[in-house]
Amino acid sequence: MLVKVRLKKVITSLDVKAGHSIQSAEVPSVKAPRLLVIGWDKEPVGYVVGDNTVFTARYDKVKYYKVTFNLGDNATLKIRSKRNYC
Repeated sequence: MLVKVRLKKVITSLDVKAGHSIQSAEVPSVKAPRLLVIGWDKEPVGYVVGDNTVFTARYDKVKYYKVTFNLGDNATLKIRSKRNYC
């Protein structure tokens, strides 16, 4: 399921010569809170530049669920880690 979201628009541009093949190190990493970045509308790595072009990031909603552990009577809970999984 693709979703449309409003994020603060950040645009990164490269000025390259015609015939340049985009390398993975030139592609910006994308982070969006509460969203899973699923890639680009078209593959930028290996794209040979012949004209102005735009690559648009694509996102999917991340679903969060509450998980409850019922220990029952006479049980004790020992916490080994205070890790935040979200």
